[in-house]
Amino acid sequence: MIERLGSLVLVVGIVAAAVSAFGANPPVIAAIAVLAGLLALVPVGGLSVVDRIYSVLGPLSAAWFVLAGIGCITILWPERGIDGTMGAAVLAAMVLVIAVPLYASVIAGLSVDLYRFGYAGWLLPVVALMLLAVGYWFGAPAVAVWLLAAGVMFLAGLYTSRNLFDYLVDPAALVMALVVLANAAYLRLAL
Repeated sequence: MIERLGSLVLVVGIVAAAVSAFGANPPVIAAIAVLAGLLALVPVGGLSVVDRIYSVLGPLSAAWFVLAGIGCITILWPERGIDGTMGAAVLAAMVLVIAVPLYASVIAGLSVDLYRFGYAGWLLPVVALMLLAVGYWFGAPAVAVWLLAAGVMFLAGLYTSRNLFDYLVDPAALVMALVVLANAAYLRLAL
Protein backbone atom coordinates (compact mmCIF):
# COMPACT_ATOMS: atom_id res chain seq x y z
CA MET A 1 0.00 0.00 0.00
CA ILE A 2 2.88 2.40 0.74
CA GLU A 3 3.91 2.30 -2.93
CA ARG A 4 0.47 3.64 -3.83
CA LEU A 5 0.83 6.71 -1.61
CA GLY A 6 2.09 8.78 -4.55
CA SER A 7 -1.03 7.94 -6.55
CA LEU A 8 -3.20 9.01 -3.63
CA VAL A 9 -1.29 12.29 -3.25
CA LEU A 10 -1.70 12.86 -6.99
CA VAL A 11 -5.50 12.56 -6.71
CA VAL A 12 -5.57 14.91 -3.72
CA GLY A 13 -3.32 17.43 -5.50
CA ILE A 14 -5.37 17.45 -8.70
CA VAL A 15 -8.59 17.98 -6.77
CA ALA A 16 -6.98 20.71 -4.64
CA ALA A 17 -5.77 22.51 -7.77
CA ALA A 18 -9.20 22.25 -9.39
CA VAL A 19 -11.02 23.51 -6.30
CA SER A 20 -8.56 26.37 -5.80
CA ALA A 21 -9.23 27.51 -9.37
CA PHE A 22 -12.74 28.39 -8.21
CA GLY A 23 -11.35 30.71 -5.54
CA ALA A 24 -12.13 28.57 -2.49
CA ASN A 25 -10.33 29.30 0.76
CA PRO A 26 -7.64 26.87 2.05
CA PRO A 27 -9.79 24.99 4.63
CA VAL A 28 -12.44 24.26 1.97
CA ILE A 29 -9.77 23.21 -0.53
CA ALA A 30 -8.19 20.86 2.01
CA ALA A 31 -11.52 19.33 3.10
CA ILE A 32 -12.67 18.61 -0.45
CA ALA A 33 -9.25 17.26 -1.46
CA VAL A 34 -9.11 14.90 1.54
CA LEU A 35 -12.65 13.68 0.82
CA ALA A 36 -11.66 13.03 -2.81
CA GLY A 37 -8.61 11.13 -1.58
CA LEU A 38 -10.75 8.92 0.62
CA LEU A 39 -13.18 8.25 -2.23
CA ALA A 40 -10.24 7.40 -4.52
CA LEU A 41 -9.41 4.50 -2.20
CA VAL A 42 -12.83 2.86 -2.65
CA PRO A 43 -12.69 -0.02 -5.15
CA VAL A 44 -15.00 0.30 -8.14
CA GLY A 45 -15.12 -2.72 -10.39
CA GLY A 46 -12.33 -4.41 -8.44
CA LEU A 47 -9.84 -1.53 -8.48
CA SER A 48 -9.79 1.88 -6.85
CA VAL A 49 -8.80 5.06 -8.67
CA VAL A 50 -5.51 4.97 -6.74
CA ASP A 51 -4.85 1.41 -7.96
CA ARG A 52 -5.57 2.40 -11.55
CA ILE A 53 -3.19 5.36 -11.37
CA TYR A 54 -0.53 3.19 -9.74
CA SER A 55 -0.84 0.62 -12.53
CA VAL A 56 0.16 3.35 -15.00
CA LEU A 57 2.73 5.38 -13.01
CA GLY A 58 4.15 2.84 -10.57
CA PRO A 59 5.77 4.06 -7.35
CA LEU A 60 6.61 7.76 -7.36
CA SER A 61 10.01 9.08 -6.31
CA ALA A 62 11.05 11.48 -3.59
CA ALA A 63 11.51 14.19 -6.24
CA TRP A 64 7.87 13.85 -7.19
CA PHE A 65 6.76 14.06 -3.55
CA VAL A 66 8.86 17.16 -2.82
CA LEU A 67 7.79 18.98 -6.00
CA ALA A 68 4.16 18.03 -5.34
CA GLY A 69 4.49 19.25 -1.76
CA ILE A 70 5.81 22.62 -2.92
CA GLY A 71 2.95 22.77 -5.42
CA CYS A 72 0.40 22.06 -2.68
CA ILE A 73 1.91 24.77 -0.47
CA THR A 74 1.55 27.17 -3.37
CA ILE A 75 -2.09 26.16 -3.92
CA LEU A 76 -3.05 26.49 -0.26
CA TRP A 77 -1.03 29.66 0.40
CA PRO A 78 -0.63 31.51 -2.91
CA GLU A 79 0.98 34.51 -1.23
CA ARG A 80 3.99 32.33 -0.44
CA GLY A 81 4.21 31.05 -3.98
CA ILE A 82 7.10 29.26 -5.64
CA ASP A 83 9.31 32.33 -5.49
CA GLY A 84 12.63 30.57 -5.30
CA THR A 85 12.90 30.49 -1.52
CA MET A 86 12.15 26.77 -1.51
CA GLY A 87 14.39 26.04 -4.47
CA ALA A 88 11.81 24.24 -6.59
CA ALA A 89 13.46 25.35 -9.84
CA VAL A 90 16.90 24.16 -8.68
CA LEU A 91 15.43 20.80 -7.65
CA ALA A 92 13.59 20.56 -10.99
CA ALA A 93 16.83 21.26 -12.87
CA MET A 94 18.62 18.55 -10.87
CA VAL A 95 15.86 16.08 -11.65
CA LEU A 96 16.29 16.85 -15.35
CA VAL A 97 20.08 16.49 -15.16
CA ILE A 98 19.68 13.04 -13.58
CA ALA A 99 16.57 11.73 -15.33
CA VAL A 100 17.17 12.75 -18.95
CA PRO A 101 20.48 10.87 -19.41
CA LEU A 102 19.19 7.96 -17.30
CA TYR A 103 16.03 7.45 -19.34
CA ALA A 104 17.69 8.35 -22.65
CA SER A 105 20.28 5.60 -22.14
CA VAL A 106 17.50 3.09 -21.59
CA ILE A 107 15.22 4.27 -24.40
CA ALA A 108 18.03 4.69 -26.95
CA GLY A 109 19.54 1.33 -26.01
CA LEU A 110 23.00 2.76 -25.42
CA SER A 111 25.81 0.41 -24.49
CA VAL A 112 26.27 2.37 -21.23
CA ASP A 113 23.75 1.33 -18.59
CA LEU A 114 23.46 4.39 -16.36
CA TYR A 115 20.77 2.72 -14.25
CA ARG A 116 23.33 0.29 -12.80
CA PHE A 117 25.04 3.20 -11.01
CA GLY A 118 22.02 3.23 -8.69
CA TYR A 119 23.51 0.08 -7.15
CA ALA A 120 26.96 1.72 -6.80
CA GLY A 121 27.43 1.27 -3.04
CA TRP A 122 30.04 3.75 -1.78
CA LEU A 123 29.50 6.04 -4.78
CA LEU A 124 25.92 6.83 -3.72
CA PRO A 125 26.81 8.93 -0.64
CA VAL A 126 29.42 10.81 -2.68
CA VAL A 127 26.85 11.70 -5.34
CA ALA A 128 24.33 12.66 -2.65
CA LEU A 129 26.86 14.99 -1.02
CA MET A 130 27.64 16.58 -4.40
CA LEU A 131 23.93 17.17 -5.04
CA LEU A 132 23.53 18.57 -1.54
CA ALA A 133 26.46 20.95 -2.10
CA VAL A 134 24.90 22.23 -5.34
CA GLY A 135 21.57 22.74 -3.56
CA TYR A 136 23.32 24.62 -0.76
CA TRP A 137 25.24 26.74 -3.26
CA PHE A 138 21.98 27.81 -4.92
CA GLY A 139 20.12 28.24 -1.61
CA ALA A 140 17.61 25.49 -2.36
CA PRO A 141 16.38 23.72 0.79
CA ALA A 142 14.10 21.59 -1.41
CA VAL A 143 17.20 19.69 -2.54
CA ALA A 144 18.06 18.72 1.04
CA VAL A 145 14.46 17.62 1.66
CA TRP A 146 14.54 15.60 -1.58
CA LEU A 147 17.78 13.81 -0.69
CA LEU A 148 16.63 13.18 2.87
CA ALA A 149 13.30 11.77 1.68
CA ALA A 150 14.97 9.58 -0.95
CA GLY A 151 17.51 8.33 1.60
CA VAL A 152 14.86 7.48 4.18
CA MET A 153 12.67 5.78 1.57
CA PHE A 154 15.68 3.82 0.24
CA LEU A 155 17.06 2.77 3.62
CA ALA A 156 13.59 1.82 4.89
CA GLY A 157 13.05 -0.30 1.78
CA LEU A 158 9.65 1.26 1.11
CA TYR A 159 9.66 0.04 -2.49
CA THR A 160 10.69 -3.34 -3.83
CA SER A 161 13.59 -1.85 -5.81
CA ARG A 162 17.07 -1.61 -4.31
CA ASN A 163 18.23 0.92 -6.90
CA LEU A 164 18.62 4.46 -5.56
CA PHE A 165 17.51 6.01 -8.86
CA ASP A 166 14.02 4.59 -8.30
CA TYR A 167 13.83 6.64 -5.11
CA LEU A 168 15.41 9.80 -6.55
CA VAL A 169 13.60 10.22 -9.89
CA ASP A 170 10.80 8.75 -11.95
CA PRO A 171 9.11 9.68 -15.25
CA ALA A 172 6.29 11.54 -13.46
CA ALA A 173 8.88 13.63 -11.55
CA LEU A 174 10.56 14.40 -14.88
CA VAL A 175 7.28 15.75 -16.27
CA MET A 176 6.64 17.72 -13.07
CA ALA A 177 10.17 19.16 -13.24
CA LEU A 178 9.52 20.37 -16.78
CA VAL A 179 6.33 22.08 -15.59
CA VAL A 180 8.13 23.73 -12.65
CA LEU A 181 10.91 25.01 -14.92
CA ALA A 182 8.41 26.29 -17.49
CA ASN A 183 6.53 28.09 -14.71
CA ALA A 184 9.77 29.57 -13.35
CA ALA A 185 10.71 30.80 -16.84
CA TYR A 186 7.26 32.30 -17.33
CA LEU A 187 7.44 34.11 -13.98
CA ARG A 188 10.87 35.53 -14.84
CA LEU A 189 9.64 36.76 -18.22
CA ALA A 190 6.50 38.24 -16.66
CA LEU A 191 8.53 40.42 -14.27
